Amino acid sequence: MKLKEIKTLLREVDNAGLLFNKLLSLLVEQERTNMDYLNKFFDTLKKGNIKIPKGHLELAKRRFRAKTAYRLFIGGGNPSIIEVGFLFHHVYGIPYISGNTLKGLARHVFLLSLAEHTNEDIQKLEKQLEEGKAGTLLKSVKVIFDDMEIKDPASTFLRLFGSQSKRGEIIFLDAFPTSFNPYKDFEIDIMNPHYSEYYQKKSPPADWLSPVPITFLTVKAGVEFEFGIGSDLLEHSQEDYLLDLAERLLVVGLENFGVGGKKAKGYGWFKIWSG
Repeated sequence: MKLKEIKTLLREVDNAGLLFNKLLSLLVEQERTNMDYLNKFFDTLKKGNIKIPKGHLELAKRRFRAKTAYRLFIGGGNPSIIEVGFLFHHVYGIPYISGNTLKGLARHVFLLSLAEHTNEDIQKLEKQLEEGKAGTLLKSVKVIFDDMEIKDPASTFLRLFGSQSKRGEIIFLDAFPTSFNPYKDFEIDIMNPHYSEYYQKKSPPADWLSPVPITFLTVKAGVEFEFGIGSDLLEHSQEDYLLDLAERLLVVGLENFGVGGKKAKGYGWFKIWSG
């Protein structure tokens, strides 16, 4: 098939990830700026909703929805034809948040909760918990920014998140948008480093250095995602408690810490949505 014929077939692409990661180089004749590539990305996108996978949520025993409170920037370090990458699901071609990322967020909230109550260094606590040497911890603590109780933190940590020698009993599923229209739900954003030569170790920072705008792709505010939590437990007496705690840790993390890049700037935070 000739290149011209390929370009004709690519006028409306269903898979935004395939377009962004693989096909933009075919659609732009020569090397251009990030904005040129992103404009071509939007010009080529199919202007309609993408079918969202739901089968993985059959494993969920707890489900909730949340909307992006500000833009979501994920996968910026992924390889890309432009300077800044983005995370797309490798099959469905839509933005998603991996279960590993969400597990890490819930784990971080757990450790912060302990550190808040014990005044211990968080890295020291983490090592003690993973090695099963945290028997001197308090019998219970409250989740940070919340009133839910973490009972017997030392054993609960290992049951929730596991260690190098033991798998955790709670499963954090990938989170997908409940619906997604790439043409409407993506937004182009910009970062504007003023001292790029300094960051590249070419010169000291100085007022005469020129800003170098870098455009990148984000998910806009107000896009709804669905989150799911499952369990490997079989009729365990503490299953409901562990699931409830995992959900609460994740909700606190999404509302107060966020996911993805540029979290300190407000990116990646969520508002829990029950509608």
